[in-house]
Amino acid sequence: MQRRKKLLVIIMWITVLAFVGAGFVGWGSYQYGSKSSGIASVGDVQIKRDDLQSEYNKLYSYYNQLFDGNLPQAQAEELKSIAMQRLINQAYLLNLADEFGVIVSDDEIAQTITGMEEFKADGVFSKEQYQKVLAGAQMTIAKFEESIRKDILLNKLADMFSFDVAKSEFDTVASSLFLTDNVNIQILDEKDIKVTVPDADVTAYWEKNKDRYMGEPTFDIGYITVAKSEFTATEADAKDYYEKNRAEFMSFEAAPKKFEEIKDQVMNAVKMKMAKKEALKKRIALKKGKVEAVIANAVPLTNTIVPLADMKSLESKASMEVSKPIETENGYVVVKLLNRYTPKPLSFAVAKPKAKADLMVEKMQVALDQEAAKMLKNFNGTSLGFITRNDMNKIKSLTTEEASLFLSNLFNSKEKKGYVNLGKKAVLFEIVEQKLLSNTKVAENRDFITSNVKRMKKTLIDSEMIEYLQNTYEVQKYYEGM
Repeated sequence: MQRRKKLLVIIMWITVLAFVGAGFVGWGSYQYGSKSSGIASVGDVQIKRDDLQSEYNKLYSYYNQLFDGNLPQAQAEELKSIAMQRLINQAYLLNLADEFGVIVSDDEIAQTITGMEEFKADGVFSKEQYQKVLAGAQMTIAKFEESIRKDILLNKLADMFSFDVAKSEFDTVASSLFLTDNVNIQILDEKDIKVTVPDADVTAYWEKNKDRYMGEPTFDIGYITVAKSEFTATEADAKDYYEKNRAEFMSFEAAPKKFEEIKDQVMNAVKMKMAKKEALKKRIALKKGKVEAVIANAVPLTNTIVPLADMKSLESKASMEVSKPIETENGYVVVKLLNRYTPKPLSFAVAKPKAKADLMVEKMQVALDQEAAKMLKNFNGTSLGFITRNDMNKIKSLTTEEASLFLSNLFNSKEKKGYVNLGKKAVLFEIVEQKLLSNTKVAENRDFITSNVKRMKKTLIDSEMIEYLQNTYEVQKYYEGM
């Protein structure tokens, strides 16, 4: 299929339409009484069950190869919704093509197929070879030719939204990218400004913003822990686990490591697996009331029993619900939610340090603005010479991040003279002179400028197109579980 790349790859704006974006699998239960011939519809286009299966198979095959044949089940499950979204996005475009009257003739399909190397024998298209290849791929001729028709149709549609770069657009972007300013600057640091925060001001600030200073929610829970240290794993267990789960120890940045190099890591994984198996048994026993849990009252979100992310999920759980085994650093824990308590405002004594710090920041921002505006009246800064928006290294007294933010604001400013508040610093500036870089410099970067213009135009078109497609074509799904 790599040789069909020109037909299979649709230009970037179509890719943007994929809001995210291959064994037989279950796709959820059908809502009988709906259009049972398909699993969904987008406008006038039907999405069929075998279309979804085919799209999933392609995705699964690709990602399973990346994982050396060991694609984790969780990732495989995620591919279901990605496959469905791809078909929905394609259906959007097929509706649009129909609306625009885009058609594909049988001659175009025949010309495309007869030009494919896979179907040639001795350099000439062979019907027998064509039938043999499709049979090997378990695909009917009708299904394959329909896929070719869609590919050609989508490419035609893509070509309709491919626009050349106008001279005025090129010149505008070139000016933006290669404009240089002769600038004088002066930096005002917050260290140069004294701001006082009396206790009375902190008290008044806290009274006005009490809702910003809340305590954590707390929970009464029952829990059972299963530590990995309770289990023993042999080297044979570890080797077996490693062979069956190599994907867990793979990295896209480095070559796969041998068992001997990560033996301890694998042994730990085996013990964690044993702990999880035991935790599942404990969970069932806890639900049936056959074991007693340890009771902990008023447990805050940050604690040593349950990881923070899992504690936060308790806020949406029903009382008396028993969690699935939760992984911790030392093993697993099973939690039963007994009660939850909503956050309450902190007392002034507890909230005072945070409130004082927040008030200090607010006052400092005001003071920086006021002092910068005052200094600007008699501004006489230091010259940077001619700089571009990429010359962060020429402003030695600012960090790279600060310099980048300042230059971005400078080149977007319509004022000749002003200042930029960077949070802890303010940079006063005066633009003495402006000019474009030499025509030679622009000519050297013509391809770069052109690609930027095309990307900007495409982004605008994509944004409007996405909104149009979503508002024009209704998506109906005739099944549950996706």
